Amino acid sequence: MKKTQIRLFFGMLALAAWAGCAEYQEFSYGGYSLEQQNGGFTVNSAAPQFASEELNESLVQELSYINDDDEEQQAENQAPQQKPIVTLRLLWGQFPANPQLDSATRFQGIVYAQGARVFIQRVLFYERQDFGRHCADRACVVIDSVTKPHHDGLVLKIVPRPDANVPLRVFVGFKDLYGRVLELEELAGGFSELATVDALGNKVALQAVRRSLCPGGTIQGLWKRLSSRGGIFAGRWLDEAGQANGVLAGIWGRRANGEQVFFGIYGDKERNFLGLLKGTYRFYPALGGGRLAGHWVGRGGELGGVLFGIFHDRPADGALSGGFHGRYRLNCGKEALDPGDLPADCLNTDAEYCAPGNEPPACECNGRDCSCNYGSGAQGEQDPNLGNCTCSAAAEPECSCQF
Repeated sequence: MKKTQIRLFFGMLALAAWAGCAEYQEFSYGGYSLEQQNGGFTVNSAAPQFASEELNESLVQELSYINDDDEEQQAENQAPQQKPIVTLRLLWGQFPANPQLDSATRFQGIVYAQGARVFIQRVLFYERQDFGRHCADRACVVIDSVTKPHHDGLVLKIVPRPDANVPLRVFVGFKDLYGRVLELEELAGGFSELATVDALGNKVALQAVRRSLCPGGTIQGLWKRLSSRGGIFAGRWLDEAGQANGVLAGIWGRRANGEQVFFGIYGDKERNFLGLLKGTYRFYPALGGGRLAGHWVGRGGELGGVLFGIFHDRPADGALSGGFHGRYRLNCGKEALDPGDLPADCLNTDAEYCAPGNEPPACECNGRDCSCNYGSGAQGEQDPNLGNCTCSAAAEPECSCQF
């Protein structure tokens, strides 16, 4: 089936779903609604009450790694200007927390940088016997950690060596659970990954941010489905060193016209309003969830910045919710803002939100297994096990993704 035929099929499917939507129930929660402009959030909106409730239930203890490290500063001063300095946030365990889990998992791992040095910026610990330590030559960090219902983590800075004559690569691995080799340039491009590593639902999450003239960092939190139509999100935004600077919260889901959107606010540590969040999300079955992309505007409607991430809304057994993690970059005027997945011209218009320029294909092949990337127009469900697809190495997949 050609791409045009696939698009025509999905256009007809959407119309059919809309025609049968007499029973449509819009998603609303706490006075906010997907069908309202910006989800009902307005300039100077306070952080919604559900943000406090959800975040308090999943409180994460973070212990700062405080150390005046002369070697780190020296490494930065000597780093070649044409090579990127990257901050890598690495989490492992239950993400988000799963209070029903009583089984312990030991994570023995290493982060090794070929042609670069690795420095610990921040430590996320839950058990005092856990540790992460530098190798003698600062080429790696060794990890030994035990998790139960929560996750542990590290925020690392990766600094290229001035005399490196080898490809700059980073290896992240946990014995018998996970392994990944990445080019430093790939990490600098804003790499995100969330991998389930065992039958207990333990995960390894990677999020990379490149050192930039404009401030930036990472986001993480809860992505919770409350109905077939949508749900809520609540989390924190953190600077490049992993220090939490504020909150973000809102609603997400499928509108009556089929748009998959999220709206909300972001605020400072005291939860004072800083901007309106607006964006879209797309399911990708291979991720066990999907990707989100959006931007925010300040009180006067000026562009504040962009954010991108990964979410999963189908929690492991016993987990209270799914989660999201990603990165953000402020629009500060010192350098051109990289729009990432978003069309640059859309960020300069009065459009309610910007959608990624590249839509996912109707279906994707993994060997001879095929999965669909769109949910039902009527209910917003996503089930990658449904779909009538034919995959071959010689042709694009032919599919009829029926829900």
